[in-house]
Amino acid sequence: MKTADSFLASCNMLMCGQSPRAILRRALQLIEEPQHWTPWANALDVYGRRVRPQDPTAVCWSVEHAFSRAGGDHGIVPPYFMVLLDHVLLERFNSLFSVTYFEQHRGHDEVKRLLMAAIDAAPGEEA
Repeated sequence: MKTADSFLASCNMLMCGQSPRAILRRALQLIEEPQHWTPWANALDVYGRRVRPQDPTAVCWSVEHAFSRAGGDHGIVPPYFMVLLDHVLLERFNSLFSVTYFEQHRGHDEVKRLLMAAIDAAPGEEA
């Protein structure tokens, strides 16, 4: 059976050598202000048009798209983050739903609290 460490090592290429905690912090920075967050699983430009998360015109991201942007140029959300968020949602928010559902039914402040809880739960350099 794989350990969490071996699973993380297999995700390392997708995370461009960054720790999960570093990526979570960068994702939180991207959506820290309400005008830079969207609950609709997108990255948007200033006109509200969908763009790739890495697009230089992107100004607004959902949580998953913020992970994609913060993680590097691959445009992929490493599965590790979805597993971590599912765990944090269940443990801290008593929610059985995915982050996509959570952010569509909760406000910006709760989404930020979710990411801060995930930062605390993630491995990497100390907080």
